[in-house]
Amino acid sequence: MAEKLVVTEGETKCFRASKLWTANVCAAAVGGISGLAITSVLLLNVLWASPENKNRFLAAAWLLMIFVSAWGMYPGNWIASAPYAVKISQGKGLWLYAFLRKVYIPLDEISEIDESLLGTRTVIKLSKRHGLLKSFWIHRAYGDQGRELVLEIRKEIARRG
Repeated sequence: MAEKLVVTEGETKCFRASKLWTANVCAAAVGGISGLAITSVLLLNVLWASPENKNRFLAAAWLLMIFVSAWGMYPGNWIASAPYAVKISQGKGLWLYAFLRKVYIPLDEISEIDESLLGTRTVIKLSKRHGLLKSFWIHRAYGDQGRELVLEIRKEIARRG
C-alpha cells in the first residue's frame, strides 16, 4: 500500500483511488446496468403478455422509472458523483473519471468542501449543475490519495480567490 498513485504531468495532477475502491465503483455500475437490463426484459414481458390493464400500467410505470434512472446515470452525469480518479489541471478545472464517463468541472464552479456527517467521505459541492450532478464526493477508501486530493483542491480554490 506504499505505492504512490499521484501522477504529475506538468501542470496536471492525477489522483487515483485504490484498486479496491475502483473495483467497487465499477462493479456497482456494472451491477446496476445489468439489473436495469434484466428488469427491463421482465417488465416488457409483463407489459405485452399480461391480459390485465393494471399489470400493464404497473409495468409501464416501472419501465419509465428504469429509463429515467438510466438517463440520470450517464447523460445526467450522476455516475460521476463517486469518481475513481480525479485529474486536476492547475488553475483550470477537474476531470472526474467514473465508469464509462468523464466529466469536466471548472474550478470556479466549486463552491464548498465539507466532510460528511459520519466522516466517511468529503463532499465537494458545485455552484452550477453539470447535467444532474450538483456535487461529488471522495470516499475515505481513497486513503492518502483522497486527503491529498482534497488538499490540492483547497489549494486551487485559495489560488483563485
